Amino acid sequence: NITLNELIIFGQTNINEFELQFSNTNKNPENTYTVDQDEVVFDVPVKCITGDNYYIVRDFRKLVKAIEYPVIELILDKNEINSIVRATNIKSIRAKIKIAGIANSYSIPCSTIFGDNYNLLEGETKILLSDFKLKLQKRALGLIHTKNEVIVNFSIKFKN
Repeated sequence: NITLNELIIFGQTNINEFELQFSNTNKNPENTYTVDQDEVVFDVPVKCITGDNYYIVRDFRKLVKAIEYPVIELILDKNEINSIVRATNIKSIRAKIKIAGIANSYSIPCSTIFGDNYNLLEGETKILLSDFKLKLQKRALGLIHTKNEVIVNFSIKFKN
């Protein structure tokens, strides 16, 4: 069994930092994944991404066009998943991140934690919002604006 345990997006405006989070809790029963011949696709419902600041969450949903594209996808190669389950020293994985209908490929540095009942894969990468053709948010007549680079951090749990 495999679960997207957590997805965190760290970003900045020109005046402060923000953190948006999706956690696999009972409040997020929509945490799903699909498997086809080559890929494992984790669906992260944008409506389940939360943060401390209502306005930042609202602006993020608008930025990623949540009405038109209600999920962000983390897409892993099925062979990579099989390697993770068997390996002990994973340094990076190939993955795609799909936002607002556009998918980009990344080599994501990662680490694995091995437990008695599960293994945990943790990865983190920087992405540019402009790579997804997203229009960066501006507030207060352009005085406050979102920076293009964000950090995406995730953890995936594999039951033994």
